[in-house]
Amino acid sequence: MERRSHEKSPITLLGSGSLGGKAKGLSLISETLKKLGDSEEFDPIKVGIPPMIVLKTGCFEAFMECNHLWGFVKSPHPDAFITARFLKSELPPTIVGPLYSYITSFRTPLAVRSSSL
Repeated sequence: MERRSHEKSPITLLGSGSLGGKAKGLSLISETLKKLGDSEEFDPIKVGIPPMIVLKTGCFEAFMECNHLWGFVKSPHPDAFITARFLKSELPPTIVGPLYSYITSFRTPLAVRSSSL
């Protein structure tokens, strides 16, 4: 499980695979801001990206495999049954450990954002 954080970057990546569209966009903005440095060209406007951890697509795949969900989601089940099965499922330790370490480093409120269905 890859965990990568760049110095002076607010984005920490967890897992293998690719990033979603929003994470790619935020990563591009972060890189652009880093290249601009402390430019006074845009004063008094300050743009920043809050610290975040992005779970890459491999984390979802590991979750699905760990909980034996691939075959389950391909079978015809009512939405309520699928929801209940997912809610009973657990994240693999390879995700929970690094995620816990990251989360416990904060003393401020956290937001969770997912664009997945």
